[in-house]
Amino acid sequence: MPISWTRLALLNSFSMISIPERLLINGREPVQEFDPAEKLYFRFQVNYFSGSESRIPVAAIKFPDFSVNRELFSAPSDVLIPHWLKWGIVEIREGGVPKSLPVSQQGKAAARTVDFQTIHDPIGVEHEYFPQPTQQFENYAHCEIRAFESGERLTQDIPKSVKKLFRTKLSDSSDLCQILLDAL
Repeated sequence: MPISWTRLALLNSFSMISIPERLLINGREPVQEFDPAEKLYFRFQVNYFSGSESRIPVAAIKFPDFSVNRELFSAPSDVLIPHWLKWGIVEIREGGVPKSLPVSQQGKAAARTVDFQTIHDPIGVEHEYFPQPTQQFENYAHCEIRAFESGERLTQDIPKSVKKLFRTKLSDSSDLCQILLDAL
């Protein structure tokens, strides 16, 4: 039986972790087709969780460019590699990701919308998250839920009303991976 993720977390020795074969890119291209039932996994700091919630607290959801791993190429525990072994894991379904949200303006009907799309964006050693060549990490399962307006990617100046609604809808569609939380 392979060493468990729980045991690795207790050992707290990041040098012992090897990247699972399923996360290595190995020349594979991104796959942009998602089934609405496909699970998406993300990690969160357990201090956001009091123990009584059945869904992820809104404050734990990053925005924009929300990182997740897709079930097709990942196990839930893969989101804890390489440095987040004491964090919790949440799963959502691709179908639970809002596709479009209105930009509300003080009592007026929304004239604009912000669209969301899950993009399969594998992380290689040259990825922006790892600018130093000595940091060897790959994650083929990595995706980002990105915001767009009129086809243009939004990375800043996103209305607070959209951020709040996105986080609320994502929280409402989340399930805590309770078994993994209990193990931490």
